Amino acid sequence: MNISLVSVSNQRAETLGNDGTTVTEGLKMVLTKSITFQSQQTTQGTDTQRIQAYCHKLKGILEKKDESTRSLSLYIDWAPSHPNKVWLRLQGQLLETLQQLCGQDVKLNVDGTLNYYRRDYGGHYSTTFSTADMEIFSPALECDMGELDGTDKEVVERVNDLTEMKEPVCEDTDIKLSDSNFKSYPSYVDNIRATVNIRLRIEDEYIPGHGSDSDKLALICKSILAQNIQSDISIVAADGSILSANKCFLAAHSPVLKASLENNFAESKNSKIEMPDVSKECVESLIGYFYTMDIPEAEKCSSLAVELYQISHKYEVTALEKKISVMLLLRSNSWYGVEAAVELLQFVKRVETSSGADMTKMKAKVLQVLKSKWQRLKTSENFKKLFDEDRDTAMELCMMALEK
Repeated sequence: MNISLVSVSNQRAETLGNDGTTVTEGLKMVLTKSITFQSQQTTQGTDTQRIQAYCHKLKGILEKKDESTRSLSLYIDWAPSHPNKVWLRLQGQLLETLQQLCGQDVKLNVDGTLNYYRRDYGGHYSTTFSTADMEIFSPALECDMGELDGTDKEVVERVNDLTEMKEPVCEDTDIKLSDSNFKSYPSYVDNIRATVNIRLRIEDEYIPGHGSDSDKLALICKSILAQNIQSDISIVAADGSILSANKCFLAAHSPVLKASLENNFAESKNSKIEMPDVSKECVESLIGYFYTMDIPEAEKCSSLAVELYQISHKYEVTALEKKISVMLLLRSNSWYGVEAAVELLQFVKRVETSSGADMTKMKAKVLQVLKSKWQRLKTSENFKKLFDEDRDTAMELCMMALEK
């Protein structure tokens, strides 16, 4: 589904050059104050209403966020480093916010017109441009070169170059200008103004239905949970709290719980599951997810999110584990508490050791978080425990602090 994110007309473009007066480096436009969400549906109907409601919701959420999370700039660069290509780049924290709101697979595309005055000919001219769909690269997702070579290595090198910018970016490295000679006469060009349209391409699953059967089913499941309808299993949390649920919901999400409930185990005989190492809040979130597929409390709290991430892995709740993994990768460094970050690092290393799973991205993310909070590490209880439980990880963090 396409949604218009930015639409500006005749906006002055800042020139970026070696001496500050030419466009030998390119153009920049700050678009932070031009952000809007508009449906591009031209026909009326249920789908149009649904998308318009979604756009209104996105706009409302964004308006409540801090201005630093809405920053967005557009760059067009063609020389001197890339004389045979024209690059277009979107950069800013808004891109990370969009991933959080609209999913990791959100893509953007841009088209527009550059209007300019040529001093040598004494006239006004224009050139149009457009991009392909562009993925968002986050600083959190820096890649490990490993054993890569050839084309794969070039791709990874480019991704790592982008992540060094310390802001999320997306770009098209070879856009086409209708006037292919535009980049050849920068010294003759004045008063560049741009018309720019930026669109989001969002997976349909992120746009909620409008009174659909799936919405009604979700409400029914929430009612079953809230009213304890026909509950037939109890889950005991670490503090002794007992929470009720339905076996069928647990079994549908977790093959581990399904096995314990169907076979001749104590859980099946007693209709009780002991989770002595799981907090009451985490058990509540886990049960809530079984019924609603949502984790609202974990989205607000890093410590709860990390605990739920570990439990979803333990009980093989694959969809939940993937959901939290994406969320943890996309969250800003400031969202994390130090204790949660240290705990996440320990978990990542345990999973790598026990199963050989590729946790490269998650490890890079959590190290980035801890590097930004290294001064608080010395007061972290989890960090102090590391010297007894995992001295190698503790030393790795100490070396990171020293490098900082």
